[in-house]
Amino acid sequence: MFLKRNFIAGFCLLILVSCNTTSYAYNEITNEERSKLSIASIDIKFSGIALEDDGFRKLLESSLKNDLRAFNKLGSDTLIVDITRLEFTDSGSAFAIGAFAGGNKIDANVTIVDKNNEELSRFEVAGSYNFGGYTGFFDTEAQVAERFTEEVVKLIN
Repeated sequence: MFLKRNFIAGFCLLILVSCNTTSYAYNEITNEERSKLSIASIDIKFSGIALEDDGFRKLLESSLKNDLRAFNKLGSDTLIVDITRLEFTDSGSAFAIGAFAGGNKIDANVTIVDKNNEELSRFEVAGSYNFGGYTGFFDTEAQVAERFTEEVVKLIN
């Protein structure tokens, strides 16, 4: 009974620490500034990464456009997402060994600039998502884009 209880407790702890996102605002926007935001374009860059992932870029851009209240094609502001780290776990390994295959990681600097290219807000977002064995059953890149978008939306909306 003691062994079973420890196993269950350890498994629950593993699930809790497997997905986390942290963010730090260098220049946080006020509620008044949030209400005036009108993001017309989203620019996704890959800095310090050997290969750019156009598929992920499209997923992230689509996710941000759908979830940002401030997105307005007639607006004047630009959301710049500069991805500095992007790592995906192999779905075969994740399916075979679950959470022990490692996590999917994304780090980015996010900036909002106005039409004069002046910075309105800037923050960092770092995410580590370990979906475990379920990775074999869904699109990992889409899930990472969705989780990253959730954090950005929390900081902007």
